[in-house]
Amino acid sequence: AEAATAFSLIQDLVTGVRSVRAQYNVPPSKGIAVTVNVDADRADLVAVLDANRATFAALAGVDDLTLGTNLAKPKASAAVVVDRHEVFVPLAGMIDLDQERSRLTKEIEQKQGFLKGVEKKLANENFVSRAPEAVVEKERQKAADARAEIAKLEANRDDLG
Repeated sequence: AEAATAFSLIQDLVTGVRSVRAQYNVPPSKGIAVTVNVDADRADLVAVLDANRATFAALAGVDDLTLGTNLAKPKASAAVVVDRHEVFVPLAGMIDLDQERSRLTKEIEQKQGFLKGVEKKLANENFVSRAPEAVVEKERQKAADARAEIAKLEANRDDLG
């Protein structure tokens, strides 16, 4: 059971690295650096991941793998959370940072436009008073989700410098 849990975690971590590769159009053949910040409550997994370092590196296309707990996020890196563990992929040298900042800015503007529309709907007293409470609550949740996404996108953009 322990081996199955460890392998499942490795699969999920590899999937996280591959999703970052796909998001930033990095070919699988290009070796990258990865830092895995293991949740402090599960520090025992560092040894398990270290024992399976070669498998993880081969499946994820990783040249440089850093494992540990309480590791800081490297500057200008993408982050993926996998089961309370963080996977950091430094983007410098891997993508055009100016192009990525521009892409993030456009995505932030799009989300802000969506948020304005939802907030306008929620500011309409007729909508709030006449719509079923479940519909109003769904709109409030959409607004909260959009604010959270905007904050994450802005943090990522700011992290790129």
